[in-house]
Amino acid sequence: MHIPAHDYTYESFNSKLRELSRRHLRSKQGKLGVNFFTIDSEGLDAVIALLENVGFEVEQHGEILFLIYEYIHYGKRMKSVQYAYLHESGPLLVVFALKSMDYYNSPLVWTAEKGQGLAHLRLFPRIFDELIERTLSFPDAQVVEFKGIKMDTSQSEGEKRPTIQRREIIYRAIDGELALEELKYEYGVVPTQVTFLLPNKVTFKVYDNGRFILTSGDYDFFRNNIADPTLESALQPVRDHKKAKLHLVTVDDRTEIERISVTFTISDSYDSENFSDFLSMLEEAEFSSFNEMKRKGSVIYRSFLSDEKSGTVLSFYSDGKNFVLSPKFGHGLHSLLRFYEFMLQEVDMKTEYSVK
Repeated sequence: MHIPAHDYTYESFNSKLRELSRRHLRSKQGKLGVNFFTIDSEGLDAVIALLENVGFEVEQHGEILFLIYEYIHYGKRMKSVQYAYLHESGPLLVVFALKSMDYYNSPLVWTAEKGQGLAHLRLFPRIFDELIERTLSFPDAQVVEFKGIKMDTSQSEGEKRPTIQRREIIYRAIDGELALEELKYEYGVVPTQVTFLLPNKVTFKVYDNGRFILTSGDYDFFRNNIADPTLESALQPVRDHKKAKLHLVTVDDRTEIERISVTFTISDSYDSENFSDFLSMLEEAEFSSFNEMKRKGSVIYRSFLSDEKSGTVLSFYSDGKNFVLSPKFGHGLHSLLRFYEFMLQEVDMKTEYSVK
């Protein structure tokens, strides 16, 4: 399927997509990828510059960017073409790919994994659960396949052999909904990828990294009832974490530092003996501590954290139950979100956060 060059609004582009997908999704190879990425840049010009810097040729056609990338595949010169829109509801880039290889053979994937200006919009466990519940509320909806893991966290739930910290599963059957509930309850497995069948409506797959694959059905139904509501839920943690900053403000003719922090709170707490285990996990997750200040015989701990993936520096404080972070310079949006993901996966699946 080819989308012709033309000046589009976001709505007119979706109308064109709806029109073309009716034919495209009927073909054996027909798929439509809708991919969400958070952006740590302000304004369309900055986003275009970011995309060009990672290797895309960017053509602007109204509100839609055509992202073109040439690469060599088994000795053949190939061209990837994707279509992007800077979404008005948040620091978000929506990218459409009509062929899976256009997505995978482009700089988007490896740039997003580094979190340098561009990162996957993660569907954290609560948001993924809401998506599953909402989708299964439609008549005859089924989970026909899923992948799941038990995360490496001491707070993982599971009735059977809970001491096993890591499990992975792939399940294919029409009773996927019941199997997923059983595996959550009995083995602490949470989904990372789910395929849904809604008869006479849509078939689609969703990943926890904000990637949707529509393989058949009504594009409008998929957009209005699946993708857009999930996007709105997933954006809330992004908006919250984006509030965290360190900047200078003027108060009564003097300059003061204003710090807005994110506090992550776990259901249990570390003591002075096992807090070093937390610091080791943090180091393995590529957060390096420096300028440490420890209170002897206590969990009270202060340092700076360097995110080795993005290069961001964060100030850090913990009392063993609360973990307080704020960017040392400017915004550290992707580092804060990556820390939140680390807490959920490695420490406590019930980690909560607040911004103040």
